[in-house]
Amino acid sequence: MPRTNSASRRFAVFRDLFSYKSAITGFIIIILVSILSVYAIIVYPPSVVTRVWSDPEYWRDKPVLALPTWYSSLTGLNLPPNIVFDTREQDNRILKYTVSLNEYTEHEITLTFNYDYDAFPSEINAYVYAKFKTNPLITITFIRPDGREIKLWSGTLNQNETFIILSNSPITKKNVQEYYLNTFGEYIYDPNTEIILFAVEKRGMDKPDTAEVLKSMGKSYRIKIRGTFFEKDSELNVRLIIYGRVWGILGTDDRRRDLLIPLIWGAPVALSFGISLSVIISLLHMFLGSISAWFGGKADFILQKITEIYMTVPFLSVLVMIAMFYKISIEVVFVSVIILSLFGGGVKSSRALALQIKQQPFIEAAKVYGASGLRIVVRYIIYAMAPTLVPGIISSIPGFVFLEAALAYLGLGDPVLPTWGKTINEANSAGALYHFYWWWILPPVLMLISISLAFSLMGYALDKIVNPKLREL
Repeated sequence: MPRTNSASRRFAVFRDLFSYKSAITGFIIIILVSILSVYAIIVYPPSVVTRVWSDPEYWRDKPVLALPTWYSSLTGLNLPPNIVFDTREQDNRILKYTVSLNEYTEHEITLTFNYDYDAFPSEINAYVYAKFKTNPLITITFIRPDGREIKLWSGTLNQNETFIILSNSPITKKNVQEYYLNTFGEYIYDPNTEIILFAVEKRGMDKPDTAEVLKSMGKSYRIKIRGTFFEKDSELNVRLIIYGRVWGILGTDDRRRDLLIPLIWGAPVALSFGISLSVIISLLHMFLGSISAWFGGKADFILQKITEIYMTVPFLSVLVMIAMFYKISIEVVFVSVIILSLFGGGVKSSRALALQIKQQPFIEAAKVYGASGLRIVVRYIIYAMAPTLVPGIISSIPGFVFLEAALAYLGLGDPVLPTWGKTINEANSAGALYHFYWWWILPPVLMLISISLAFSLMGYALDKIVNPKLREL
């Protein structure tokens, strides 16, 4: 019967809890964030995400500061995605032929594509893969739909794999300057390569504000790569990327990294950090407060004085000192927060509640049949306190979630894990607000607000059930 009554009471609590719309809303948000956390850990395991997030080579093929792909549909603009050519794969846009003459081999690759977008590309880069013994000569030529040819790059290869940054290569910029000088008789000091290549030929085509995109309109753009090799047994392959303005679900940051990863990986970090710390610290406060109230005397005096000293210690300053002497990781931050929060205001509130429970008849009964002091504290006092403290535990979770984000924002978080606070810090450092890179800073902020609001709504609803006087509010 006691177990049945206990189960019945728990069912009644859940039934009352979900009679509040606020609790339902909070519960749905928590479930969605929990699913996101599981997805993050399965798709991007910790070993993978910590390795690739700080690896610039991994993100080299992504555009810089690209908008989310759905932004085009939202605004009606036809923004360009990445246009990728790889001659090692089958692609009807690629034409290759090779001519051998005596000890010379000529390779020519033609890349053909249409460009009917409303914005210019953000960058053009090429990977050149070649097999040779004697350094070959490579020439890259850009052919516009209007028939104008611009030599982009020429030079000899020294390695079998070469990465050529065509947009910012001094050779390319010099060739583009010569094209503009020959066409308009004007010299430009720092040409925007990707704009001039794709702009309607007129004065001002070098400036983003005055340039107009030269759309294919049935005519194609072409890029020719010619290679002169000084041996018969040679190969030439190219992976050329015309970087777009949109990428993925949430776009990219200034290091080309996919911003979906910190959004979903921030969820398990925030949930585990917030829930674990809230439960552990609340239970420690409950235990220490109960010990202080039950034993009284010197034990009470010492515990309360330690608590008062702890409450005057500058929390953040101590964490900064810890960061100076220890390698910061999420584990170090977690343990440090527990130690620095071991004696807090919760000890005093738990003590006040325990003093009331100490006077109850069932405590006197436990003393009569010989229960030890520690058993009375754990089995009776804490058990009686738990229902009233559960709403407080849930309501304190947002505080710890924001604490983790704040520490990461200040550079005191884990330097490897991509979290919401760290993303906001990096966005702020790069001037995301000033340049209005909203896709970089807005999603983590909204996630922080959502998860904090969810637990606050749940805690408030539980508080109404545990404290019936609040139902009148």
